[in-house]
Amino acid sequence: MSWASSRVTTRPEDRAYSLLGLFDVNMPLLYGEGEEKAFARLQHEFLRFSEDETIFAWRADHVQSESKPYWGLLAPSPSCFRDSKSFERSPFKPRLDIRPTAMTNRGINIDLQLVPFPKDRLRSVFLGILQCNDGVHLLAIVLQRLSGLEMQYTRAASDVLVAINLGIAIIPARRLSAVFLSGKNSAESLPNADDDNFKIRLNDVDSVGQSILVRPSPGECPSVAGFEFYPRARLLGTKLVAELVGTMAIKVTNGSSSWDRIHSIGANMVFHSIDFDPSNTDTFGVSNLRCRTGVGVLAIEVSFTPRDPVASPRKAFTRSSYVVVGLEPPPPNPFGTPSTYVQPWFGFHPVLDTQPSNRAFDFPIEDSNLSQDVLLPGWLLMTAKFTMQRHHYQYGIFYELELSIRDFGDRSD
Repeated sequence: MSWASSRVTTRPEDRAYSLLGLFDVNMPLLYGEGEEKAFARLQHEFLRFSEDETIFAWRADHVQSESKPYWGLLAPSPSCFRDSKSFERSPFKPRLDIRPTAMTNRGINIDLQLVPFPKDRLRSVFLGILQCNDGVHLLAIVLQRLSGLEMQYTRAASDVLVAINLGIAIIPARRLSAVFLSGKNSAESLPNADDDNFKIRLNDVDSVGQSILVRPSPGECPSVAGFEFYPRARLLGTKLVAELVGTMAIKVTNGSSSWDRIHSIGANMVFHSIDFDPSNTDTFGVSNLRCRTGVGVLAIEVSFTPRDPVASPRKAFTRSSYVVVGLEPPPPNPFGTPSTYVQPWFGFHPVLDTQPSNRAFDFPIEDSNLSQDVLLPGWLLMTAKFTMQRHHYQYGIFYELELSIRDFGDRSD
């Protein structure tokens, strides 16, 4: 590939076709298809019999990389291998049970070791460590997650090959966003030998090997169908479970009209949902959502009645609160590439006196009035988290808001 990177041919397809014998592959010659398509077909044929991941260790020039934010695993041209002459396969197996690389109609399925990029608050940017090196350093590519629902990624910052040595990643400073560089004196960053490169310590504990799909572009990334809420709470901690012997009840007392109350699956199974309009999914799409936007409000009442009021270490209580859910654009990532999906958010408002508006609305309460938890009587702390759920009685994936209650002093799960 390095040899072909500087080769000039009369017909552009011959830059790829001239490599057929070197790689011992056979494919039809289709003059007129163009260099990029011919070179992509060559790489597909190569991957059918080879596990050599140096084929993914290419680097576009800066102008190319800036022309579009998302790339696939395959190089668009032999020119992208101009600096790869010293690259070689790693002689060591990185982990057990590695699945073979496979081409699909959506992209390439590959097993890679992924390391979350430090200070990426959304955790959407990862370093995909390749099984190859430049003689001194391990090599990695920058991958960006495309969906909050599936393990789909794309290559970002295609002009960057990250060199890693002893857990220290070396990245060209010009490719990092100003937001990231403004916080470079954090615990993860290291003193730099020069202004051109930035060194950052990776957390190997977060490193995980997994099978992912790498797409050349976002395509039609699926959207969630809405929000769900079940009036129930999970008790965290064996001590708390032993103390709260009785009836812990969560009741929805009011809500904005965006929430539908649904009775299903038995007399006691009641849940509330917000169903997004399938004909207008762009309303909450990443291109239209410019700020944090509220989607619905529920007024809830949390109560506890001990089975034995005399012997119980916990007294009866009732506490009202409001919970707001919505969507928001993600924070900027370290490389400044645009995100392809939005993220859900929630907030409690324990002191709201007015009833929720009986209409659809944007964000009804100021950010400063919202919190991520509510202090209940008896020094109990109620918080929440989102999980992805697919139910047989509804079509699509929903964000389910799950409540949990723990002792204020207990931070374990």
